[in-house]
This record gives sequence, C-alpha cells and structure tokens, in this order.
Amino acid sequence: MARRTKIEAEETRQVLLDAAENLFYEKGVSRTSLEQIAQRANMTRGAVYWHFKNKADLFNALLDRVKLPLNQLIQDLEESEHAGHPLIDLERAINVAFQRIVQPRYRRTYTILLYRCEQTDDIDPLKTHTSIVRESFDHMLKMMEQAASEGRLKSCISPHCAARLIHVALQGIIYDWLREPTAFDLKAEGASMLNMLFTVLKAE
Repeated sequence: MARRTKIEAEETRQVLLDAAENLFYEKGVSRTSLEQIAQRANMTRGAVYWHFKNKADLFNALLDRVKLPLNQLIQDLEESEHAGHPLIDLERAINVAFQRIVQPRYRRTYTILLYRCEQTDDIDPLKTHTSIVRESFDHMLKMMEQAASEGRLKSCISPHCAARLIHVALQGIIYDWLREPTAFDLKAEGASMLNMLFTVLKAE
C-alpha cells in the first residue's frame, strides 16, 4: 500500500508539472498563478503546495526534467557510438541533445526558460540559464583539454578557444531554433553546422 501511495504521489507531481509546463508556455511564468496550475491539473491549490514550496520550486523542478548535462549525454551514447576520441564523442553527444530538444517537452521547457520567463523576486532565469551553460562549457573545456593532450586538437587552437567556439555556436543554434522552430531542421542542419566546426578543430 505504501508503495502504491508513493507511485500515486509521483503521478500527481508529474500532472502538476505538465500543467505548469503548458501554462508557462502559453502565458509566461510571471502571468501564471499556482491557482491556475491547480485548475489546469484538476486539483486543489493545496495539492500544489503539498508537492512544491512555491512557484520557484515548481519552476526548478520543471527544468530538472529536461536538463542536458554533457557528461550525461556522453554516458547515454550507445557503446558502439563511443569513439574514444574526445571531439567525436562530444559531437555525437551534442547530436543526442538535438534529438531530445526537438521533443515537445524539451522544446516547451527551454522556450519557457529563454523566452517566457521574466525575473521576479524568487525566480532569476538569467542566473538559472548561466548555471546550466557554465556547467556545459566546463565539461566541454575538459574534453578539449583531453583532445589537446592526445594530439587530436589542432595545435594552433587552444582548448579554451575551441570550447568557446563550439559552445557559442551551440547556444546560437538552439536560441535561433527555439525562437522559430519552423525556420530550419535542428537535428539535420544543426548537426551539419557543428560538424563543419569540429572538422576545422580536429588535428589531421
């Protein structure tokens, strides 16, 4: 019985997150109340407070469902996809990220973070986004340093410069696509654009 109760509680939590995701996407975070989220989920406001302390707590839980840390993306590669080459593995991990971002949940949530969220007393989207991209860049830099130490990165390019180049390109591609998803195919064109950069970076 206790196990079933725990499962039901998690199901309720996910329904509330789904409701918040849709409302934040439609109305923006600041113009969405916890009461509206409860109504969309067909629950009481008390149910919201049972699972989340406030809107900021709910917002952060929403982001946790779609975080794409590079180290996890690399671990998620199939064994046959690991090349043992830092640049190739990084490129393949980014392609996995593209495949996930085009999924509705990921697309909506990242659109909320970047385009539907204003700063409030308890939610700072810039700080949240900075934390996410800094973690990504730091891991990218480690991989570039590994590539350099193995002689796989062109000697005329520093690991920091290489990491920053890929990082800025990746951010720009995702920002552009989220603003207008019909403008280009993220999985195909995004992968092609980054492939050109990785080709330039790889030692011959």
